[in-house]
Amino acid sequence: MDQLQRLYDNNPGIGAKQLYTKALKEGLQVNKRVVDDLIARKGESQIFQQRKPSDGETAPIDETVGMMDLLDFKASPSGRFKNILLLVRVFTRQAYMKSITNKQPATVERALKELLNRAGTPFKVISSDQGGEFVGPVSRLLEQRGIAHRLKRVGDRNALAVLDRTVQTLKLRLSKVLTARNKKNWDTEI
Repeated sequence: MDQLQRLYDNNPGIGAKQLYTKALKEGLQVNKRVVDDLIARKGESQIFQQRKPSDGETAPIDETVGMMDLLDFKASPSGRFKNILLLVRVFTRQAYMKSITNKQPATVERALKELLNRAGTPFKVISSDQGGEFVGPVSRLLEQRGIAHRLKRVGDRNALAVLDRTVQTLKLRLSKVLTARNKKNWDTEI
């Protein structure tokens, strides 16, 4: 193992395949897994790797894709408000929020209409989970505005990953603000 380490040190930036070949040529008795483990522990191999080929294209800025969900604060309501409707632009991560009193589809529809008006650039697609709050009036509103409603498949943990991360950030920031200001009503802080 010491000989393999010395061989690696004498050939900075060498990859696993090249190190394995060089070790065999030097007469070292090593297997591929040992070499791979050594290279994996060394961070400099990532620094000196060649850049991946690119055809020069990048992802277009698409501000028309969004995700929405309801945050449940029934355990710690803020006055009459028990939920927050959250709408996030996937590409820019811009979030729009509205405090609401319940999860009834009609209540969610009124709040969503306000958020869509406030958002400016229209959405073409909005994804959500399959919650009952997003049926009926909400589906009709999206259809009237020409917005496709994409429902997350049951069991797909990553379908709303951008939204889930936004929820984590929102809850963390909200708890810090409430603690710093010694408040318990969150509806005035969002």
